[in-house]
Amino acid sequence: MKTDVVVIGAGPSGMMAAITAAEQGKRVVLLEKNSRAGKKLLLTGNGRCNVCNAVENSEVIKAFYKKGKFLYKALHHFSSTNLMNWLQKNGLSLIQEANNRVFPKSQHSIDVLNVFLDNLNKNKVAIIYSCEVKNIITNSNKVIGVLTNKETINCSAVIVATGGKSYVNTGSDGAGYKFAEQTGHKIINIKPGLTGLNSLSSNIHVLKGLSLSNVLVKVYVKNKLVASEQGDFIFTHYGVSGPAIINLSRFVAINEKKEVHLLIDLLPTTTNEDLCAKLNKMLSNNNKKLLKNILTSLVSERFMYYLLSSCEIDGNKQASHVKKKEINQIIHKLKQFKIAIKSCRGFDEAMITVGGVHLKQINPSTMQSNLCKGLYFVGEVLDLDGKTGGFNLQAAFATGYVAGLNA
Repeated sequence: MKTDVVVIGAGPSGMMAAITAAEQGKRVVLLEKNSRAGKKLLLTGNGRCNVCNAVENSEVIKAFYKKGKFLYKALHHFSSTNLMNWLQKNGLSLIQEANNRVFPKSQHSIDVLNVFLDNLNKNKVAIIYSCEVKNIITNSNKVIGVLTNKETINCSAVIVATGGKSYVNTGSDGAGYKFAEQTGHKIINIKPGLTGLNSLSSNIHVLKGLSLSNVLVKVYVKNKLVASEQGDFIFTHYGVSGPAIINLSRFVAINEKKEVHLLIDLLPTTTNEDLCAKLNKMLSNNNKKLLKNILTSLVSERFMYYLLSSCEIDGNKQASHVKKKEINQIIHKLKQFKIAIKSCRGFDEAMITVGGVHLKQINPSTMQSNLCKGLYFVGEVLDLDGKTGGFNLQAAFATGYVAGLNA
């Protein structure tokens, strides 16, 4: 078979790249190893598909930390506004929820996938399912085709949109990294990203299932503060999770062999001094009440019992008998609750992959390799990882669009 462009992977970035290339008049073949397209897309946003985040490009870039600047030109061509307009133009109604997250109004990811499938069909993109690429064929650092388990396809451009290694059960096996290495590209160590954290603090497992709202979580590596995030938090059977933890997990992943711990501030809007004054006032005004009954106005009953037990304080004593040392212990626990971290959860639970194809070897204006003409890398296979909230899908769509425009 002979064509102009081969796209490897029918996920978000691959479908967008294929559609865009076909709109430029190119003959496009889209190869997918699964029996259907968009398998991972259907899982995003708990099956609702958080397509993007409705913020300015500068905020999207910030969501990708130090490497976000790589997306500047791609977002200039295809911003979240462009994406929303494109989806709505194709008949998909959207709604905006908390923290600027955008979802299909139907709340069903299949409706997003159908927009892409309709456009692939409309633009006459040939899709070959159950097709596994074995090798990218090059000559003199130039793409000339791909070898698959079915046939050899000759082409002048290949767009690698294979994803990373997250959501392993969707078929993400890291094949894109192999293609990159075979063509001389460097891979930044890959780790699971946007995932829960395994704890070394076994005593917190008694809190399994307990949620804490709007807490401040700080990550320390070798006792040095490296990142912080404010948001919701949940204790699990393995350790901790929730939006705040998931966003911070990348900092644990890239420091996995170092000593890492979290400090949780359960009352981030109250200073230590104000909390001390408030607690003393509560004890003074209710001096005959039991300590445990007073503390439930600050934290949940379940956490209150854990707090008193871990501080070895008798919750059945009257407020008038509580010592200053015990008050300080309680305040310290509420403002600096320490959890030792062992590791991130594995790729089977990770939402994205941290690490990937080295960005310095990719042209950010086109997504074309600087080492091999006609070879493009898009989406999660790149060394880009952002926060939750639609940012990673937006990056996938934007990089796919730019590659399709230039392939």
